[in-house]
Amino acid sequence: MKSLNELVIRNLDQSRSRTLLTALSVSIGVATITATGVFESGIKASWGGGEGPAGFIVNITAILFTGVGGMILLAAGFLIFNAFAMTVTQRQKQIGMMRALGMTRKQVMRLILLEALATGGIGTIIGLLLGQPFGQAILSSMSQFGFEAGRGSLRLQDVLLAIFLGMGITLFASLVPARRAASVSPMTALKETDDAKQVTKVEFRSPRTMAGFIVGILIWAWLLIAPPGEWSGYYPPLDLVLLQVVGIIWLFAVILLAPYLFQKAADWVKPFLWKFGGISGRLAADNLQRNPARLTLTALSFAIGISVLVGAAGLVSFQNDVLLGTISKNALQEAGWHIYAFDRSSGVAQLSSFGNTSASALDPAVIEAAAEIVRDRAEVGTIYMVNAAEIGSPTTGFPSFLLNESEVKRFRRPEVFNLLEGDRDEMLRLLLQPGCALTTSPAVAAKFKVTQGHSISVTGIHGKVDCVVAGVGSYGIVPVSLLSPGARDFFVPEGRTPDTYAIHPRPDTDRAALEADIFKLEERFPDKAFVSTADQEVRAVTDTSDQLMVIFNGMLLLAIVGAAFGMLNTVMVGILERQKEIGLLRAVGSTRGQIMNMLILESVLTGIFGVLLGAVMGFGWAAISALTIGGIAWTLPDLDLRAAAWVVLTPAFLNGWWAFIAAPLMAGLIAYPVARSAVRGSAVDALQPERRDIISANRSAQ
Repeated sequence: MKSLNELVIRNLDQSRSRTLLTALSVSIGVATITATGVFESGIKASWGGGEGPAGFIVNITAILFTGVGGMILLAAGFLIFNAFAMTVTQRQKQIGMMRALGMTRKQVMRLILLEALATGGIGTIIGLLLGQPFGQAILSSMSQFGFEAGRGSLRLQDVLLAIFLGMGITLFASLVPARRAASVSPMTALKETDDAKQVTKVEFRSPRTMAGFIVGILIWAWLLIAPPGEWSGYYPPLDLVLLQVVGIIWLFAVILLAPYLFQKAADWVKPFLWKFGGISGRLAADNLQRNPARLTLTALSFAIGISVLVGAAGLVSFQNDVLLGTISKNALQEAGWHIYAFDRSSGVAQLSSFGNTSASALDPAVIEAAAEIVRDRAEVGTIYMVNAAEIGSPTTGFPSFLLNESEVKRFRRPEVFNLLEGDRDEMLRLLLQPGCALTTSPAVAAKFKVTQGHSISVTGIHGKVDCVVAGVGSYGIVPVSLLSPGARDFFVPEGRTPDTYAIHPRPDTDRAALEADIFKLEERFPDKAFVSTADQEVRAVTDTSDQLMVIFNGMLLLAIVGAAFGMLNTVMVGILERQKEIGLLRAVGSTRGQIMNMLILESVLTGIFGVLLGAVMGFGWAAISALTIGGIAWTLPDLDLRAAAWVVLTPAFLNGWWAFIAAPLMAGLIAYPVARSAVRGSAVDALQPERRDIISANRSAQ
């Protein structure tokens, strides 16, 4: 065992650059996952350690960030598989010699797995070290939008999850190359082989291609003919589970199809390269067709990062443009004003005020001044934010709101409250009677299997409270659960002032004059009174989502950086395999520039193929989000999901268009130094390649 460990160390040392680049790919995913815990704890620290009424944003963001880390590690898995598969091919003669000297198949397999675990371990350690500063950097980026977060801490559960995923994916990705290394006999392995010259064709009728095609057709036939979003929203969190499951199935369907698609893409570009690319283009075109499987693994590292970038934008667009845009139409018709103790137009910055009651509650002087301004010119409502996990809507953890009697009486008008289930008169009677009553969304009603007149047990400030369901529907721009005035003693601490003062002008009121008077409150009470119009209420939600998306995109950029490490790794090992071929090209008259152009062009085309595949996967994920989530949780059971799936594609593209340019450019840039190193020296040197790390060889040559 000691000699095996020494051999592992020697092999890693001989391939230092490959080991480091592979480890860095793993470290980015590990760092992202651990940084998620730092981010979440930092947000909660800004709320004094509590969950906060905006805790749902923390939960959703944490899920998204963890998902990004997982996708980065998945991309790293493809790179690890690719790197070790190429390494096994490169070291066939060495493996054959070890087998001839008595090494067993199990020992060969153990050797490769130990090298993979050592590489993954290095990457995991680097990622754990980067997790804390990375998470703090995310929190600092939120401060650019005005949100002042506390200092986050590294959580044990995130560390354990990161270690499990980092090491697990590394081990899993290296199993096939390890088995391949152990499967050859000593005599077969000792033969001179040159896989670089072999050309592999992928037929459409091959089992993998046909499986991917059939699965893809079945998925989209189901989604388009009977979208699960038409019913899944009644059974949360089934809609989110379906989104993840169907998205993963779609991912693997595309991966199975990818070798065939890339082969066809290479066939399509070949005539153009032959006609316009000169000798470099012709050689690059031939090389791209050699091994579709390897081309696929390399391109997938870019494709996965871009697909998440595009798909996540589609999901946000579905929420903001489709769901919120549809449900806010009534709110905009009910033009009025809301007064807050914090700036609703500040986007992410407003989350700082959600964490503690003193920051979100209105000053009594502001309420008194507002009442004096309004007098009999408008109807006035007061609203309290309430944490009630059981009835959180439209997502788990979303705050509920407790209304006063005046605000509830406005529910007589259909444009104020969109009642989907129940009788409107009975709803008003239940909401205005003593005791706790509530309205909620179809998803919450389905969760508890209740209708109008039934009860839900909700946790109040003194324990459980049985609240009567007055109706099922939506109010305002978000389909939140609403508590009746009679529930105040159960959910609002004594002496607490409202969080929102709602003003709705009467028909005969001079709206312009009233609005001018209301906005004077901001001058009288700076930093204590902030007036929000109806359209600003909608923008308050969308701006917060958009700003969080900016941070999210910054994290997704890491996926592309990780792919760049993998691309550099693959180019390095690929050039090592082809050193003799490069020497032959030099010997027959090819110039250094032509060979460099060939290698760089191959990398750029691989990046372009990855971008196109990522766009296909990302657009699919964007459409899947609309077709699986649907509008039921947002009280839009009749939403046209097929049209919504089409609508989200444009914003998805606009969010990720820059990656379509950045990925091929990055692929070309990282290939340049490796290609340059490959053509140094004489043609005779290239015809007698040494099995060594390219970068190490350069240093020796210098």
